[in-house]
Amino acid sequence: MYRISTRMNKLFPLILFILFMVSSSMCLAQMNELPISTSSDEARQAFMQGREKFELLRMEEAHDLFQEAVDDDNNFALGYLYLGLTAPTNEAFVEDIQHASEVADNVSSGEQKLVKAFQYYTQQDAQQAVQTLSELAAQYPSDKRVQVFLGNAHYNMQDYDKAIAQYKKAVDIDVDFAPVYNIMGYAYRAKGDYSDAETTLKKYVSLLSDEANPHDSIGDLYTKMGRFEEAITHYSKAVELNPDFYVSQRNIGINYAFLGKFDQAREAIRKAMKMDPTPSGKTYEQMQLAYTYLYQKNLAGAEQEMAKAFNMAEDNDDPETMANIHLSNSQIYLFYDKPDKADEQIEQVQIIIEDSDLPDQIIQRLSQNHIYHQAMIASAKGNYSDAMDLANQFKHMVMNLNNPQLMKNYHELIGVITLDKKDYAGAIPHFKEANQHDPMVIYKWAKAESGNGNTLKANDLYNKVANWNDHSLNYALVRPKAMDMLKMKVASEEDK
Repeated sequence: MYRISTRMNKLFPLILFILFMVSSSMCLAQMNELPISTSSDEARQAFMQGREKFELLRMEEAHDLFQEAVDDDNNFALGYLYLGLTAPTNEAFVEDIQHASEVADNVSSGEQKLVKAFQYYTQQDAQQAVQTLSELAAQYPSDKRVQVFLGNAHYNMQDYDKAIAQYKKAVDIDVDFAPVYNIMGYAYRAKGDYSDAETTLKKYVSLLSDEANPHDSIGDLYTKMGRFEEAITHYSKAVELNPDFYVSQRNIGINYAFLGKFDQAREAIRKAMKMDPTPSGKTYEQMQLAYTYLYQKNLAGAEQEMAKAFNMAEDNDDPETMANIHLSNSQIYLFYDKPDKADEQIEQVQIIIEDSDLPDQIIQRLSQNHIYHQAMIASAKGNYSDAMDLANQFKHMVMNLNNPQLMKNYHELIGVITLDKKDYAGAIPHFKEANQHDPMVIYKWAKAESGNGNTLKANDLYNKVANWNDHSLNYALVRPKAMDMLKMKVASEEDK
């Protein structure tokens, strides 16, 4: 598992190491590592134990230990930072990062840079976060965790070559530092370099053979490669090693869905829901049940499961998840050519934005998504002028955030509007500028190529979507459609 969250690509093995200016006998290696500023020995001990669990992706255990650390020292900046990194909700993440910032005045400059980088992330300023982490990595060139941290920042920007180069610096510092092989394997996977990804993740497994996460990670690779049975074997091994490792149990279900074994898929995901200790996690699993119906093109089944997910979020008093479920429903209805129902869902998002007391950073992101979906819906209804106005409003919201990834969403919007107007040639350049790691973008690009008469290119893109093998709402929507398009191609060739 390389943990991804809705707030951002969740950075995995991060930073830190030993003491904060304790004595003149401190060794050179320790002096070249990021300090940990706390006045409490108990807080330091809890933090170090939490970091160990964190690097094994035992997030709930880590979170409890980081909570213990900040309880012992309520001025512990890095304690609050890591508490946020393991938080079960985005709201808690934002609040913990803010708390870390408030108590960071009296810590080392390196710790201040780390906290500042995450402040930039909460503000969606990814480029400034990269710059700050670059300065931190230069300040602590012998700290393997800091080097990985910068690599994760490049990964977050989808600059996988730079990420891998940074991870290799961490390997040069410590060839047996297991966590770096995990995320480096995912970087190779994202590039489509499956051979190096497999070699790297096998190294990860060899270093931590008795831990669950290495088996989960190589299971993710085999899923992406379409080796679903092998993936299930590794996920099952992860659950055997750690019966609480609900992520692998959920992934067993996803692979059964890819194999077309939907009853087994839903049984596995329900088991994961029972294993998941957090209310927000259980709601997430409930949403995954809905997505299994989308892989079957069963809208009614998906609607029923999404309604259950919404009720769970409402019972948990979780307005952000409630809003995200409405956004997901809007996406589903729009894909199924039901723009009026999609519009009803978006109206509910606006109500939540107006009524909730969520942090400003989360309101900002929900507002961006709200405008994005409004533009999509207006285009689907044929209101192209309104759609363009909304797309430009979205552009205005994100263009000053110093985050190129958000501008890719703007290009997708323009591509969709242009495609809906049947200007196929005009849509293609925008889809090329959109997020190439989103199967929905690739699917829409295929439709534009097909409309433009580029059948071979369209079929190549449909094939790419059909074999994407990376679970998400968008993939649940487009996978069966892409497969249908390829079947039509085969049938047409057979008729000839």
